[in-house]
Amino acid sequence: MFGLIPFSYIVIYTLKGRTKVLVLIIILIMFLNIPAQYGSDSYRVATTTQLNGAEFLTMQIPNDSTIINSLGLYTRFFDPLKHLTQSSIGDFPFTKYPNATDVYNDISTSNYLVDSREQSNYYSLYLGSDPLQQIDLDLYNRLYNNPNYKIFTPNPINNHNLSRF
Repeated sequence: MFGLIPFSYIVIYTLKGRTKVLVLIIILIMFLNIPAQYGSDSYRVATTTQLNGAEFLTMQIPNDSTIINSLGLYTRFFDPLKHLTQSSIGDFPFTKYPNATDVYNDISTSNYLVDSREQSNYYSLYLGSDPLQQIDLDLYNRLYNNPNYKIFTPNPINNHNLSRF
């Protein structure tokens, strides 16, 4: 970046008699900047369902709640002063894949569980698969549900189903 000014000076000095070549290079660089600048936005863009779920989570969940939500930055967008403790399944950095017992233990220590497509993709990228696929989420009370964002209260409907782990 700091070499940009001397590089620009050298190019202009070298091509000062050839303005057509200089204009052609500037246009080429300008068009190459568009995919370089905006080509990586797809993984950072929040979907509408993600934002709607985060808004519900922020507005409806009481203050000082513990939430299993690895990617909970959107809650700060809706209420920056609300204190929500966000945790994840397993320990960072991931040194081993969390088994079903670890997943149930992590869920039992929280007040709410978020299952989002973005979080599932995150776990799939770093761990190979989503640890929440090991457990039956139908055992938990569903507080919020849209296609890509679900909020559960980790109070199992049937406690006897968890005794096998």
